[in-house]
Amino acid sequence: MIKYYNPEEQQEQEQQTQQPTTKSSDKKINFQTSITQTPLWRLKPIPTNIPRYNTNLKAFDKEFRGLTYGLTIFIGQEGTGKSKLAKLIASKTKGKCLYVICESIIDAPKSNNVLIANYTRNLPLWQKALQELYALCNHIQPDLVVIDSITEFLSNTTKAVSEADIRPGAFEISKAFEEQKLPVIGISEVRGTGYNEAPAGGKAISHAGHMIFQFTKRLIETPWEEERYETPIGNYAWFITCIKDKQGQANQGKQFRITYTHNEQDIELHTAKQHVNKNTNNEQQEVE
Repeated sequence: MIKYYNPEEQQEQEQQTQQPTTKSSDKKINFQTSITQTPLWRLKPIPTNIPRYNTNLKAFDKEFRGLTYGLTIFIGQEGTGKSKLAKLIASKTKGKCLYVICESIIDAPKSNNVLIANYTRNLPLWQKALQELYALCNHIQPDLVVIDSITEFLSNTTKAVSEADIRPGAFEISKAFEEQKLPVIGISEVRGTGYNEAPAGGKAISHAGHMIFQFTKRLIETPWEEERYETPIGNYAWFITCIKDKQGQANQGKQFRITYTHNEQDIELHTAKQHVNKNTNNEQQEVE
């Protein structure tokens, strides 16, 4: 038996099979909960005018909005400029700066407002080192603390691996200094290369930092690099990138080339020039 197509019948069948819809305004959510008082205070908007520490470096404060109160980590391979910038920020402090040296006393900044704590020898276990740091802060009342390096400062442990306690130590520093509204810069080396590159103590240490700045350098070898980075061939270009800011105030993820000016008493931050292939443009004009 041949069945002919009937549009009206087809439309009626579709309406019967169609699921009923409910307007969102008619929907009522009713979860079972043990909470008797609704925590409406959690619905407050996130503040955007959070107090920050001004480094007195105009370019740095413009792009990164200064430093957060709590732990800021400078990470990078050896010789990428971490300590150089940390020493400049320390010397620019309007008040007092406590500078903790753990590797070479020769690297200590020379400024009247910077007080040096020498931890290059007789380094205690990391728990005692932290207690000594707190005691020094109570005595000096600094406006800024720099630990160079935080990797070495927290390395003395009873565990088999020397860097096993860097993560918990960094978390304790971060929490304690945030509560005291005191900025602290911790300089950290990296381990591994390429994809396996990570801060000393493991990638988990990154979670302890309120801010993280990554430092890199690049040897200029081609005319293209010379033009793009405005650095002569045979010289290094130095870069800084803010890869984390918990408060979301900094210009994150953007790489800046850093140069020092005014007898290395200030810095400038530059973005890379966009490369233009002149030959390609000429060829396009000829085709047109």
